[in-house]
Amino acid sequence: MFDGMDKAKLTGLLAPAMTWDFVKRLKDTTDMKLILKGIVTREDARLSIEHGVDGIIVSNHGGRAEESGRATIDSLPEVMEAVEGRIPVLVDSGFRRGSDIFKALALGASAVYDPS
Repeated sequence: MFDGMDKAKLTGLLAPAMTWDFVKRLKDTTDMKLILKGIVTREDARLSIEHGVDGIIVSNHGGRAEESGRATIDSLPEVMEAVEGRIPVLVDSGFRRGSDIFKALALGASAVYDPS
């Protein structure tokens, strides 16, 4: 899978070592669906689509790389706007009761889940 890739700066498979080029290469290498976790901005949502990602997870704890402090429910509208229904958008983090789940679904999330 890593043949022909410049691995000099890849020190691990944690989010800080990932680049959009790596995501595209990974997607091109496999027939499996690729879902990215930790997407919280419209810019990253658009880049996800551009690089062939099959779905995204709006999460404010994506590999400890996201530090905005924004709640996922606050990030969801701008991500949904950027995605424009082209790929599924899941959301996690901070859902404590059923009404929270309904709010996320009403904002367009494909699903809400608890990663624990």
